[in-house]
Amino acid sequence: MNEPFDLPTQFKKEHLGFVKLHKNSKKPIENGWQKNPHQFNQVPAWMTDGFNYGVICGSGNLVVLDCDQEAFYEQIKDKLPKTFIVKTPKRGKHVYLYCQGLLEIINLDKDGIHYGEIRGAKAQVVGPGSTHPDTGTKYVVECNEPIAQVNKEELLGLLIDYLPLKRIYKHEKVKDGNSVNVEEVVSKFGFEGKHIGDQIAGSHPVHGSTNGTNFVIHPAKNVWHCFRHGTGGGVLSLIGVLEGIIDCESATVGGLKGDDFKKTLERAIEKYDYKDESMNPSKEEKLFTDKELASIDQRIKNLSSNTPRTQLPKTLEPFIKELALIKETQSHAILTGVIKDHFGLKADEIRNYLKEIKNHRKAIVVDAMKKKQYSDEEKMQMLQEDENTQKMHPAQDYCNRVMNFAVRIKEELFIVTSERKLISFSEAAEKGIKLKCDYVDMTKFSNEAVAKYINGQAVNLSDACFLDEGSISYVYGTLRFYIRRFIYFSDDAYLDYIVLWIIGTYFFTIFRYYPYVWLNAEKGSGKTLLMEVIFPVSFNGELISNPTEAVIYRDITNNLITMFIDEVEQLGKHDKDLRGSLISILNTGFNKSSRVKRVDKNMHGELVVKAFSAYSPKMFAGINQIDDVLQDRTVKIPLLRKKEGEHVERYKESEEILRSQKEIRDALYIVALNYCNKIADVYQADKVFDMEGVEHVTNREKDIWEPIFIIAQIIDGEMRNHDLINSMKTLSHKAVLDKQDDNLTENDTQKLLKTFKAMTETLEPIGQNDDLWYFEADAVLKYFNETNEFGHFERSNGLTSKLKKINVKSTQIRVNDSDVERPRVYEVSVAALNDLCERFNAYEVKV
Repeated sequence: MNEPFDLPTQFKKEHLGFVKLHKNSKKPIENGWQKNPHQFNQVPAWMTDGFNYGVICGSGNLVVLDCDQEAFYEQIKDKLPKTFIVKTPKRGKHVYLYCQGLLEIINLDKDGIHYGEIRGAKAQVVGPGSTHPDTGTKYVVECNEPIAQVNKEELLGLLIDYLPLKRIYKHEKVKDGNSVNVEEVVSKFGFEGKHIGDQIAGSHPVHGSTNGTNFVIHPAKNVWHCFRHGTGGGVLSLIGVLEGIIDCESATVGGLKGDDFKKTLERAIEKYDYKDESMNPSKEEKLFTDKELASIDQRIKNLSSNTPRTQLPKTLEPFIKELALIKETQSHAILTGVIKDHFGLKADEIRNYLKEIKNHRKAIVVDAMKKKQYSDEEKMQMLQEDENTQKMHPAQDYCNRVMNFAVRIKEELFIVTSERKLISFSEAAEKGIKLKCDYVDMTKFSNEAVAKYINGQAVNLSDACFLDEGSISYVYGTLRFYIRRFIYFSDDAYLDYIVLWIIGTYFFTIFRYYPYVWLNAEKGSGKTLLMEVIFPVSFNGELISNPTEAVIYRDITNNLITMFIDEVEQLGKHDKDLRGSLISILNTGFNKSSRVKRVDKNMHGELVVKAFSAYSPKMFAGINQIDDVLQDRTVKIPLLRKKEGEHVERYKESEEILRSQKEIRDALYIVALNYCNKIADVYQADKVFDMEGVEHVTNREKDIWEPIFIIAQIIDGEMRNHDLINSMKTLSHKAVLDKQDDNLTENDTQKLLKTFKAMTETLEPIGQNDDLWYFEADAVLKYFNETNEFGHFERSNGLTSKLKKINVKSTQIRVNDSDVERPRVYEVSVAALNDLCERFNAYEVKV
């Protein structure tokens, strides 16, 4: 029992909410605490009992500026009003403010370094008087002032240099590519700003500012933003606002349209010497008038909003072609406005339709290029350039002993390589690199870790560091500990396999084959939970249910995702054609060189046959058996329900867990960059199965176990007294035997072989001619009828047809020279029978 606790006066407000935290922890005790806040008068009892408490941000417009870096606080403190401040045990600061309209958590970063967050709704901070989990010391009040009131534009304007560009310019998708820039335009209106990093901040030229920094431009990107209204855009939208054609609050994506767009364009050309040909009316592209906009709006709304998703692409195809003929600004506005709202499209669907419009536009350009004639010299030069081009997938690839990953920096896509280079997508071609796809949705390598890797600095993982050589063994231990916190395994070898498999997802492109994992267990055994725990730390992990063909194509083509499929038996359950398509994709997706052919449209809108790769790591979870062929590509991991006494932590996406997952991901990226050549050399040497104790791993089993054995071998080489290799030997032997048992249960050919071989030990052949044995047909029928598997044959005709599968044929022959009649017999070649038994692993009976 602790001493009585007195809550700070600033917190004794009815409009504030509080959350009970575990002792010496930042972790809330209750689920759904965001929606069920406690009142201030409940906090003293918690603290007296030794618990911590949190202050809920968002309640009563409370926000907290969480300053992780002392230097960051020192830079901004003089610009902040006097307010209530709490000092954290790690020298950070919690600055409490009232600010209306900030309903999110905003990360504050600069030059790849994280400085803190603005904590709005759905967040909490540990209150003063609580105990820090790491230091064991208290959060203390540093400045005991009333909580100050600020407005959103003041606060965001103050923090411009630390706000992520993605957030500031989230509306600014326009890339005019013209000869006029935003800095020139605002200067005509007397705008004088100050440089903050790559940006220039000042007072809004039209409606002014309360603190002088509510308006910001980014000259390099040629975009602008207003913090008061949360709006912005490119040069044309800025001219529209400055010239009074549209209000500042209307300057959103698609906000400049119809007659307003035409007026703005005319003003831009006349007054600002605007000369972007791609935005000017031409024969190929045009601007819709207000009347034409109203017409297409009505035609879209006449369509049923409940059109099935499978039919929607065909329904919208005429409109997509029409939008490809008009200006990009207008087409984007119609797609993201009218079409999106009418059909309730999601973000990924919008992206797909934008790509379709882009492809139609390309087709127009390609048609023009078809008319161009090339000289022999130009043709030879083109051949030479293509020959010298290095082709790589930006998401992850290993080419010419260089590993690469895609990263996103300030909304731009880059490639980070194992040579510690950073190459933008746009400059890849001039560096002799041809990207296999030009867009990547997922980039989970943090900017902070990328910056440190490029500069050769250490990247922290909890209390350890990854130096230049890295440490795959330490990552293995950290990842293993993380998973074991939440998941119980009946055999630690299964846990080891999962850890090795996750590590391998970060360089699976080195291998020709990469195994699937099949979590097979009853309900309540933790299959789904295991996938929820590990997909965030796997390479581009995605947990999905009932995926469509399009989802698999897109996510693997663009992002090479590690795909986690829950309830695998539900794949295409109500659509046999769809199920067949999905299974065929999955059956080839463990092989790097395999392709699935599908009919698709080219950039001209013509139907052509295209080859798609579905190669990526995949994990399935299900109760029932999976497709036989798919099962051959997997390693089965059984999970059991926990018994009393087998305790694990409850998994929740807390701040601590999310931070751990980020650290583990960054460490795995760096391991892949540091170890790629070592992994590739062991793989190319092809000697991993030369060691003793792996004789059971043959044919297809070698393909799916080789990556795991290689990683285990390298980790064992770094860790003393560690025996991952032997653990994997034992597990692979068990897996092979289990698969043989499953196959004997599931595979009809194996059943026949097993039964026929058993019969040869019971029935004597009535004749023999070298390698050929003859068995009386009626005796064989009787034997099979007495078995459980084949007791349904009433006549020999059905059995004869069945036995043809194992090269046993029915014939009439005089077995002995003295025989008068030629009886009906079954003829079998002993050598052929043994060969089949060896191929189907049916060794139970010796002939």
